[in-house]
Amino acid sequence: MTSSNEKSVKVLTEVASSIDEKLEASGSVNVSVAKSRVLLKTSNNFVLLFYESFLKVIDDFELQRTDIRVILKILEIAKFGNLISFSLAGVARELEIDRSTVSKSVKKLKEVGIFFEDDNKNMFLNPQVIAKGSLHECHETAMVEKGAEILKEKLGVEPNFLTKKMLEEKRENGKKLSDPF
Repeated sequence: MTSSNEKSVKVLTEVASSIDEKLEASGSVNVSVAKSRVLLKTSNNFVLLFYESFLKVIDDFELQRTDIRVILKILEIAKFGNLISFSLAGVARELEIDRSTVSKSVKKLKEVGIFFEDDNKNMFLNPQVIAKGSLHECHETAMVEKGAEILKEKLGVEPNFLTKKMLEEKRENGKKLSDPF
């Protein structure tokens, strides 16, 4: 970690510890957050990428150039949010590679947890690794929780962010906000 990142982690840990202390002392805490939103018009697609988690997936599962190209093409195709819909043939055509190569890559990306399916066979990008659009849009969904489970199971990595339900479970289990999930 860079010294800037270390400072940020230290500050966030201190804030979480302070909130934990106030919760223990009074049973409640009031937090006010003020933010203003500025609507930005981007000239390019963008995603939120949890770099360390993504790098760990690449390293631990030895993702290849083709796997990365498939991820990037599917990110390009995805309109907004982490629900993804694509055809193997379409991705293959766009990348000028065989459909079977795309199929193998998608299978591998599911196995490593970059993609996952819900009970209805809808496919998602794991928002704990890559989020297209806003974390706010998927913050209360089971998709975030499933993504966190996959991250923990496959990589042994703590979630990058928590839903309200996950925070409540953490508190019910006697854990502090600053403790690992």
